[in-house]
Amino acid sequence: MGHSFRSELVKEIRRRFSALAVLLALLLVGVLSGLVFFIQSYQVTADMRTVSRDFNLLASRSQQVLSNLNKRAVPNYLESRDNERVLYQQFYEQSARLSVQPSLLILNAQTQPIFQSDLILNRISLNYVQTVIKRNRPANTFMKVTKGENDQHFLLFFARVPATAGNQYSVLVLNGAAFSGENIKYGSSFTIADNYDNVFATNSTSFILPGFGKMDSEKFERHFYVNQDDIFLMRRQQLGENIFLYTFLRSFPLMMLILFGLLSVAALLGFLIWQANRAANAIGDKTNAAITELVDETSEIREGKQKRIQITTNDEFQYLADSINAMVERQESMTTQQLKLQKQTNQYELKMLEAQFNPHFLYNTLENIRITIKLDPALAEKLILSLNRVLRYSIDHSGEPTTLEADLDVLEDFLMVNQVRFDKLRYQIAMDPSLANMPVPRLFL
Repeated sequence: MGHSFRSELVKEIRRRFSALAVLLALLLVGVLSGLVFFIQSYQVTADMRTVSRDFNLLASRSQQVLSNLNKRAVPNYLESRDNERVLYQQFYEQSARLSVQPSLLILNAQTQPIFQSDLILNRISLNYVQTVIKRNRPANTFMKVTKGENDQHFLLFFARVPATAGNQYSVLVLNGAAFSGENIKYGSSFTIADNYDNVFATNSTSFILPGFGKMDSEKFERHFYVNQDDIFLMRRQQLGENIFLYTFLRSFPLMMLILFGLLSVAALLGFLIWQANRAANAIGDKTNAAITELVDETSEIREGKQKRIQITTNDEFQYLADSINAMVERQESMTTQQLKLQKQTNQYELKMLEAQFNPHFLYNTLENIRITIKLDPALAEKLILSLNRVLRYSIDHSGEPTTLEADLDVLEDFLMVNQVRFDKLRYQIAMDPSLANMPVPRLFL
């Protein structure tokens, strides 16, 4: 026996349980990793909504401030330059609604500045403001982002003054440094930039191109970005006609995530394989006990020590043992019946042979004797004696066995009678003396 059933069973169970353990370990690590990314994705999405809400609130209030100023305070100032104090008062009252302190700039039809609430033009480029107005004259309101001195970033709200003649504009300027995103809950990073990647506000420089101060927006085409050992969750949302919000969150370091996954898989795999081995051995022992008993009982039957399998397990093995016992009994019965039928068949064939042998042989021999009496009376007498012995042997006790020596003696008489009929018949009988008393059926040869 090359391999025992138990060893093969334990090996197969261990192999299947090990494969299942690997699958479960990988699945669990995948689920945990997916859960981590799901939670962090929720965090970055929630922070994106917070920043978007804060910006939209700031933008709508800034536009409302500018609209309120353009209804009366700015037109009155443009008609009479001596009410500058009233314009200041109205401006500060309106800007108190904002969470940041803005600056106000008014330009005449020639896009020359005629009012500024502070030294804002020392921080932003007047040429940029004039160029923006010239390119957007058909529009009544629009927003732009610009970069000022000392790497400061500003968001400019432009609005045409409706109650005056000519294209005169008021501009509300917000400093991006004042928009810090303090309402962020989960520590995400954000950047607000225009469609030319000019940055207005940010709390991280991770995706700001060095030297240019512009946003690297191409990296936000996907939801994930891998940078050496870091994984970032990326989100992008349009806030206005040409304003975009970029939100991102640094996930687990890639090497740490891989190491965590490998250690988790190894630990879980080791535990599951250990349990698999225990289960395999337990199943193997329980199954092998019944199989061993069944094999031992079968060996006893094969060696002739017993005729039935005697086990009591009250399970499939006992059913198998009962089936084997029934099969053995049926086989014994069939063997006995077959031997009986074979004996009857042999006797029938012998009777048929005798029935054919006696008439033909007797007829032919008598005919030979009739002819031989006239030619050779001594030979005829010998034929009669031989025929007498053959007939007596075949008729008397024909169903009983005889010895090989007696059967050969009769065979010699039979051949001698036939030799008279066939001149060319030659024969020779040889027998080992040790076989003389071997029992054989009559007329066996």
